[in-house]
Amino acid sequence: MKKISVLLMSLFGATALVACGSGSSGNGGGSSGVGAPNAASSYNKTIPLAALPRQLGNTNLGSAVESPVLSGFTDLYISNKDSYEISFYVESNGVTTPFTMNFTIKPDSNPKPEFTSTTSAGLPANQCRFPDANGNYLCTLTISPNGAPAGKYEVIGTIVGGGDPDFVIHVINNYQQPTEVQLPYGTYANNTTYVVPDDNLPTSCSGMHYKEAIAGSTVVITSNGNYSCNPLDGCYPSPPVNTAPLPSDGHYFNAMWKNNTFSANVSFYQWDDCAGAQLASGLIATERLTYISSSQTLPYPLYQGQSANKSAMKAIGLAR
Repeated sequence: MKKISVLLMSLFGATALVACGSGSSGNGGGSSGVGAPNAASSYNKTIPLAALPRQLGNTNLGSAVESPVLSGFTDLYISNKDSYEISFYVESNGVTTPFTMNFTIKPDSNPKPEFTSTTSAGLPANQCRFPDANGNYLCTLTISPNGAPAGKYEVIGTIVGGGDPDFVIHVINNYQQPTEVQLPYGTYANNTTYVVPDDNLPTSCSGMHYKEAIAGSTVVITSNGNYSCNPLDGCYPSPPVNTAPLPSDGHYFNAMWKNNTFSANVSFYQWDDCAGAQLASGLIATERLTYISSSQTLPYPLYQGQSANKSAMKAIGLAR
């Protein structure tokens, strides 16, 4: 079994998926049994108050202050041909004075992946400030493969000017050579698992939980466009199909095409008001689409109005 990993490719808007390893194009009838294991994991690491910069760790911060918690993902299978984003979220627990983390990539090979940008304005591309100038505790770094060969790399983060003990995190990135797996036109059963707030309001970020796709949800990939459909809301159109990779507003990682099923973990979007809470929750959304027929006929009418279900679908890019 050869391993693949689809990355940086929004399924809707393109049928060609950037993948890693080797495999065959899906044809609706058979499957090649190729795929990367969905081995990504989330982590939550407590930052001891003493590990913060001296003015934070060695000052009376008040009885309400507890150690902040840093959250993120590790063991990511990604393409070594495309830039990607990696996010870190801090639950401040009362620590409001900003501190900065510095990130490096190991091993020291030439060439090796490099940081190209950060969402913490005014900082070098390899640094994050928590909170940033806008009070946000979510930071996203963009990493370019920079021509680095396939292999295993580590993103290592440390606190700038930190105290004792040192606080260090290790994020494993498995770079693979890309290839393409093209999903066939037709109808797919949508068994996606979303991460949503308990009250399903996009501005409320407490109490995140998994939500399964509505029973009867399908995805239809056609020569004229792609559609996400469910019996309650109808079908949502998306941009026209293109056989070339397109820039994506969200990222797949640890994805695979196996037994006529496309599955992938999905990272979170910066524009989502609850992105930080989703990241901190330790829950990872999983998109799962199983080919069921060659029919390109929409099972429900086109959607015309507003729905709470659409906000959940937007969380991983199944609606626009």
